[in-house]
Amino acid sequence: MVEKSKKILITGARGMLGMALSKTLGSLFKASLLDKDDCDITDSAAVKYFFARREFDVIIHCAAYTAVDKAQDEPELAYLVNAQGVKNIFDATEGSNCLFIYLSTDYVFDGAKPAPYTEEDTPRPINVYGQTKLKGEQFARLFKRYLIIRTSWLFGPDGNNFVRTILKKASEKSVLDVVNDQVGSPTYTLHLALAIRKLLETFINKGVPCGVYNITNSGVCSWYTLACRIAALKKLPVEIRPIASEHCFRKAGRPKNSALSGEKFYALTGFRLPRWQEAVEDYLKNL
Repeated sequence: MVEKSKKILITGARGMLGMALSKTLGSLFKASLLDKDDCDITDSAAVKYFFARREFDVIIHCAAYTAVDKAQDEPELAYLVNAQGVKNIFDATEGSNCLFIYLSTDYVFDGAKPAPYTEEDTPRPINVYGQTKLKGEQFARLFKRYLIIRTSWLFGPDGNNFVRTILKKASEKSVLDVVNDQVGSPTYTLHLALAIRKLLETFINKGVPCGVYNITNSGVCSWYTLACRIAALKKLPVEIRPIASEHCFRKAGRPKNSALSGEKFYALTGFRLPRWQEAVEDYLKNL
């Protein structure tokens, strides 16, 4: 049994995943929510002041700079949020026995591997966003107890995401060009939050080795295939055409393959997330 008296802090609480976690973990812990308006994690003094008056059993760090293309022009800010923010929390809680959970990304990989990436594969990020998230992982490893969760292609009810973008563009245009040579695993924030709850329960009740865990919805697709699925489910009167990445003109490079293997997480918890097709359908039904 999980002790409901345990105290949990969720940073980035107003983001897509933070909102999903607050709903999912509210009955499991005494949950506190932290967002930029409450404490700027890039301000070391503010972070020390915040934690000087509070103690937590678990910190789930969702706060992040996620504008992949914009990060190419703002590398210092991306580093401050994605990496230095983690170091600031470590410095403010040093000596604590709290469990620190860092949400990371598939973009720590270069995409050259033809098969899904495992937790043992060596990261080689090809953009600033991925580089700063990898540095955040390195700071997360400073904690006595830590879990690094790599996930990918998030969508959910509380924020902008690819699904909403396709719905919006389909209402404005009759033809959409979507990249077909980048593949990954679309992940529904509510499903990811349930998986994190399962990981926490396992950690508290049985113990879980510190380290990296991949958690995504099951299956792999391209952005084009995902767009087609959205259009079919919503019966959108739009033509979707596949294009190559080089015709997309994005500032930041993207890995051609960023699929993540979830076998380590499944072997530990016995929990497998639904396939991405079901996840998209569930999301659209509740949108």
